[in-house]
Parts: sequence; structure tokens; C-alpha cells
Amino acid sequence: MKRLQVLLGLMMIGLGACNGKPVLSTPPSFPVPVTSSPVSSSDKQVDLGITFSAAPEERAVIKPEPILLPALEMSIDLRDLSAPEMSAALHKANPFFFEDAHPLALDALAGRLYVSLNPMRTVVLDSTTLKRVDEIALGGTLAVDSERQRLYIGVGGHGSPAGSGDQVLKPSRLCVFDTTNLRELLSRTVFTDTAAWPMIAIDSQAKRLYVARGGIYILDADTLAVLDILRDTLPGPQTEVPTSSGASDVLLDPQRQRLYGVTHWGAASHYYRYDLSIYDLASRQKLAQESSVRGWLNSALALDQKTGAVYTSLEDGVGRYDLQTKTFKQVVGIQGDLQFDPQQGRLYVYGPTGLTTFDRDLNLLGSSSFAASLEDKTGVVSFLVDPKHDRLFVLKGDGHLLVMKGQAATESQPPRDEPVFKHIAWLVPSPNYDIDHLLYAGFQPDFGAFDKIAIFRSRDSGMTWEFVDGLPIDKITTLTFSPDFVHDQTLWVTARQFYNMDSYGVFRSTDGGVTWHSASFGLGDLNVREIVASPDYRRDHTVSAVTNDEVYRSSDGGLTWGLNPSVGAGAAIPWSVPQAQLEFAPDERTVFALLPHAVLRSTDEGVSWLSVGQDLPLERDGSVVALSLSVSPGYTSDKRVVIQLSDQRQYFSQDGGTTWQRQ
Repeated sequence: MKRLQVLLGLMMIGLGACNGKPVLSTPPSFPVPVTSSPVSSSDKQVDLGITFSAAPEERAVIKPEPILLPALEMSIDLRDLSAPEMSAALHKANPFFFEDAHPLALDALAGRLYVSLNPMRTVVLDSTTLKRVDEIALGGTLAVDSERQRLYIGVGGHGSPAGSGDQVLKPSRLCVFDTTNLRELLSRTVFTDTAAWPMIAIDSQAKRLYVARGGIYILDADTLAVLDILRDTLPGPQTEVPTSSGASDVLLDPQRQRLYGVTHWGAASHYYRYDLSIYDLASRQKLAQESSVRGWLNSALALDQKTGAVYTSLEDGVGRYDLQTKTFKQVVGIQGDLQFDPQQGRLYVYGPTGLTTFDRDLNLLGSSSFAASLEDKTGVVSFLVDPKHDRLFVLKGDGHLLVMKGQAATESQPPRDEPVFKHIAWLVPSPNYDIDHLLYAGFQPDFGAFDKIAIFRSRDSGMTWEFVDGLPIDKITTLTFSPDFVHDQTLWVTARQFYNMDSYGVFRSTDGGVTWHSASFGLGDLNVREIVASPDYRRDHTVSAVTNDEVYRSSDGGLTWGLNPSVGAGAAIPWSVPQAQLEFAPDERTVFALLPHAVLRSTDEGVSWLSVGQDLPLERDGSVVALSLSVSPGYTSDKRVVIQLSDQRQYFSQDGGTTWQRQ
């Protein structure tokens, strides 16, 4: 109760600042998205699959191994400085120049990097020194045949006004250059009915090009003549708007003679279905297909040459398909273009909010600290990996090429300027608050700005605050203390976006928030809504991560995670567990689970569960919609539990949730 009194006192602190530090200006608000699903109000045993069993003896805090992540090495200005006005005009006239294009290509054998900046300019760099070597007076989507010393440029067309006022379509074309002297060898209009960029994959041994443009076309690499087409990649007669359907990207595995293509189906006025199709090049037969691939990105496909697995950018995450084992694995909560580094066995995902690194099995390794500096109006249009030099190239819309070292920095972040945040989004007291007066709070720049939340710490019950640095992003949605915080100084935070799909999973600190490390290895969903630690954490190091649809469990303090198989579609509960809140009673055996549609209680550490919300007001569908649940510190003797419903009414129970009364 003393803790509650202190928190109420903190809410009364007015606007102001102390030595430039933000102070509590508004009562804490706890935004909990609530949905409802039908559930019977009768008592029933259900299995959440969350079990906390104590180890026989106390275990030491497990420290994570340091992981090296990409770090910014340099920025190269590739704008045409000799004609800045023309360069600016081209960028202004072609705001979507890079849309549906691959404007970066690497010739590893010749040591050349090609960077297409606009329809009239491609810069050639030495891939080792990054010095400018030459230029080509054309630009578009790029593909290099290193063995045959050929550069292919897909030059986009455009519409131009005719005398009648109608638009005359100038179709796209393919151009071939000799990479030894950059002399143009051939230019040909292959598709007369489209101005869009042709996407190109090269089979050097067979001297074939596979071009995705409406369908997947097979071209002679020397003459650019169309030899054949994969018929099932073309829009069918039932397609409402044919130009909005068909193949949008293509990738070749020359070692296994496989072709990967992304096709999309539907009209512009409807939702698309995106398919990943895998073909055998010899027979041209389809070997497999996966649906719901996100196909409008510049690099929707990436290949692991060692294993033959292909990575796809999904509508709600990233997927990995292994044709040999016929398995498809995905990680939900991240979007972006894909690049795979075969030397390091890493998958890089570059989205609107920065760069995320996975291992080849889609285990999250970390997010890079420089990502926030790239969130500007110019945007990132494409990126490419150089395995030989352990580099990543990021091309921005303003003509700057960012060069990053792949394994250059640990997750320890450089000091940042303290953000000017004034409003509290959430507030968490330390388990030892009565003695240490320690509070952590999520501050936002404006009230309701839940997409940008930074952590601040107070050591004097909220009178003054200090910025908690060391995290790569300011999008922290929850914070959880270790029950043994006074000894192990362990904290977990979750980081995700409220208004888009990008999430960052879990970060952990074992030094009271001084340094942070990614703690999402094994998570299949990065949209983590809550971290719950076992009351006996000092001995068992068990924590649970609650996502939209699953509960993950870790027995090493969050270093590695595994899916709890008894929660989800195949569980005893016939519905998922979004926005779940877990609260442990002081007796360490009783656990309450607040779901969007029910209140459950377990008296055996989560082995079995009982629905206990029968006396609470129900929705029309028979469900309970509640925002929060609190267990009394004296629960062992008073059995008191308090719940707040979505309409702000509060109910309490004095028998452990069996019966409820309005407060």
C-alpha cells in the first residue's frame, strides 16, 4: 500500500523541470489495446502452458556473449557536384525513380560497385577503395554477369504528352555494357506495353536472363531475344486489372539450378496475394509455392548459397523456406529489404526504422545503433552486401551512399543527447522501492505519442529524473524488473512500434540499465507485449514473453527462447492469448492471467488454470474486457485482487478471484 501511496503522490507533481530533467507532468497512462473473443463464462480448466519450476539451487546470472553488429564507416556523396541544379531537378522529377528497382550491383571478380542514381547516371566505384572509377550515362535496375563481363541495365520508360493531350508511353528497355570498357553493346525494347523497370536474374553458364515484368520471361543473354515464358507467372484472364498482377521479382540459384519468383495477384483496388514460387530450371516445373510473400519491396528475396534456403519479405515479417526439408519458418514483427551475407551467415533486414541482423536460422542478433540517424525525408532506397569486404552499402534518395562495416561494433551504444520528453507513458517501481526509492518511467515527447518512448530513471521517488542511455531506439513499451533485482540488477524492456509492423523484440540489462543487449534469440514474434519473470527467478532464471498469439519461455534469463507448445492454435485454450497480463501472488504458486476476454487463476505455478471472472460484468458475447489486474502484496492472508474494466470501473475480490464486488 505504501507503494501505491507514493505513486499517487507522484501523480500530483506539476509541470516543471529540475536541472533540465523532465519531471512527472501527467498521471501515468497505460495504453493496453483490448480486443474481445467469445468465451464461456462457466468454470473450466484450461492450460496456458506456463510453468515455473524451481531449480534445486541458486544459479549465477548468465552474461551474453558479445555480438558484433554493423556500424557506419563513412558516407560518400555521389551527387553530380559539377551540375548540382540538373542533379536536383532529376531527383525532383523522378521522386519514385528507385521504386521497384535494384539500383545497386556488385562485380566481385572485377572489384567494381555500380550505383544508379537517376535515369541518366550510374556511378562506378572501386569496391575496395570506394574511389570513383567512371560513369555511365544511363540508370535503372542493375544486374552484373561477372564471368562474362557484362552489365545489364533495365532502363525505365515514361509517358510523354502527345499533341492531342494524351499520354504516349515510352516503354522500358534493356541495355548491355561491356564491364571492361563500359562500352554499350546492345539496347533493346523487350516489353512494349510497360514503362516499369524489368527485374533481372542471370544464368551465366546457360547464357540466359530471367526477367520479371508482369511474368517471368526467359531471354538470350547476348541478343536479348525472348526465348520463352513461365506461363503460370502471367496474369490470368480473370484478373481485373492485368497490369497490376504477375511477377514482380526474380532470384536465381545457379548451383542448384533453381529459380525463385515473387508473383502478385489481384486488382489495384483490392488486397493482393503474394506468392513465392520455386522452379527447376531444367524442366521449368514448379517445385513449391508459399503464399503471402510481400512482393513490392526492392529486395524481397535473398539466398543462402550454402544451404539453398531462400528468405522472403512477408507482409507481416520475414520468412525462410528450405526446399530440401520442405520447412517454412518465419519471424513476425519486422519488415524491409533483404540481403544475405554468405561469409558471415547473416541475414540483414533494412526497413523504415533501420537495420536488423539475424543469423541464418532467423534468430535475432541485434539492431544497429546508427539506424535512428537514417530516419529522414530522403529515405533509404536500396542496400547491398559485399561479403568479401564485410560491408553493407545503403543508398539514400539524396545521392549519398552509406558504407557500413558488417561486424564492427558491440551492442553497447555511444552516448546520445538526452531527448526532451515531458509526458509519462508508463511507470514501474523497483521491487525494493520502499528502500531504494527507484523508479523507471517511459517518457514521450507529447501526450499520446506512443511511437517514441525513452526510458528515464529516478532514485528519489520521482523528484528528479535521469536519461537511461544505451538502447538503439526510443520505442520502449514495457519494462520488467527481475524479482531479485537488488542482487542481479537485471531488467528487461520490450520495444515495438504502435503504428506499423516494425518491432525490436526484447533487450536485457544485467547492470541496472547501464548497458543493454538484444535478448530475442529464438523468438518467432518480435511484437512482445510483456515480459513476466518467475517469482523464484533467482534460482530458476525463468521468464515468459507474451506476444499477440503465443507465449515464449526462457530458462536462461532471456538469452534464448522457445515456443511454449501448449499455448496457441493447438492448445487447450481454443483461442490465442493477445495482450495477456500475468501477475504472480506473493505465495509464488498462485498466478493470475488477464486475457482480453477472461480472467484466469492458477494455484500450481501455471500447470492448470481456472476461469474466475463469473461475477464480473460481461460483454454481449459473454467475455470480460479488462485493462489491468493487481494482486495485493498481502495476498497470502487477505486474498485481495483488484481489476479495472475497459469502462474504468474497478472491481475487487477478497477470495482470490472466486467472487467479485464493485469498488
